[in-house]
Amino acid sequence: MDTLDAGYQIKLLLGQGDDARNVGQYATAESLFAEAARLADEHADWPIRIHAHYLLGDSQRMQMKNEAALASYTWLMSLPGLPDASASLRGNKNALVYIYRSYIHFVEVGRFLPVMPVTHLHQVLDQAENFLRDIAHPEWMHGLRFERGILYTKTNHLENARQEFEAALALRRRDPDSAGFMLGAHINNLARIERLLNNEEEAARLYHKVWDGGQHSIFVRQEAAIGLAWVAYDRARWTEAGQWAHEAIALDTQIESPDPMYKAYDIILDVCLKQNRIAQAVPAAAQLWCWGRRCGDVGSAYYSCKSLARMRLACVRDRLGVPSDPDEDLPAEIPPIPPVIRRRVLRDLTAADRWIARAQHFARRLDAQVETEEKQTNLQRLAKKISDLRTAVERDARRPD
Repeated sequence: MDTLDAGYQIKLLLGQGDDARNVGQYATAESLFAEAARLADEHADWPIRIHAHYLLGDSQRMQMKNEAALASYTWLMSLPGLPDASASLRGNKNALVYIYRSYIHFVEVGRFLPVMPVTHLHQVLDQAENFLRDIAHPEWMHGLRFERGILYTKTNHLENARQEFEAALALRRRDPDSAGFMLGAHINNLARIERLLNNEEEAARLYHKVWDGGQHSIFVRQEAAIGLAWVAYDRARWTEAGQWAHEAIALDTQIESPDPMYKAYDIILDVCLKQNRIAQAVPAAAQLWCWGRRCGDVGSAYYSCKSLARMRLACVRDRLGVPSDPDEDLPAEIPPIPPVIRRRVLRDLTAADRWIARAQHFARRLDAQVETEEKQTNLQRLAKKISDLRTAVERDARRPD
């Protein structure tokens, strides 16, 4: 293939990949961008190569293929240090945008990899700030403050996070055409931190601003619907929370990103447990597990295992004739348990213990990333609930007939 034919093929593949990405078909986009990147490496100049590899990494990121995306971004971030690439980058705004976004997305996917300490991710953002100063584009700083706010959220420095999100949103609004995250993503982030700070009215207002805005992407509107579900959940409006979660699912079931679907079923499962609807909770738990496996990251694995342990605990409570919500205290006395029910109950409790054991491995890795023991402590509380219920069941077995 000569250079002219290759150039035409690369342009065609990039266009087709963009079309697929714009409707959420990220797996299709990945295959198209991968072929475009291969041809560009053989036949194209640096700006085209950078364009193709950035879009390849982006499609991998949206599918939560974090290690693959990280490799793409690491390579792109290294290019300003290569003499031949650096010469081509100078003055090429499009190419510089892709390098800048690679720093941002490196941090984004790094958050899902516990081997990446949060302190290291802050250092990458520091390097990105230096890069923006070197290329004289300080107006792009909003994306870095966006990511720094998320890192502060991850370590429970919520007021620091809010300051970063407010600054990021202000910068984005000041320059609507600036490179980086879409406006809706900035608003969603600020809404999330308001919710975590118990400012539910403000969180709902911000999420509605995105949900009701037709200019926002499918993915961003799904995030807003999930946020509104959590606001309703916090207010104990279980039916409303479930409705918003289903809105997120129904928005576009063809989107090839598992993250929104996983988050939606996480809420649906919790709502079912709060409403003592075990029959509906079982298929929701199955969906949660399937979408969590597709996400493939340690955080999704931890929360999936923890949720399934809660699900087993809820099933036991339901069999015993007490409210199934695992967050409720166990009654001082439980009704007498027929032997056939007792055997099922003990099997469910054993299954719950196994899910806790699986979750512990992931909890340790996640806690190490942020230097806390929060997730391990939460698991210990859940394990005690399971242990207390087992003790109550075994005590019932010793009751005189």
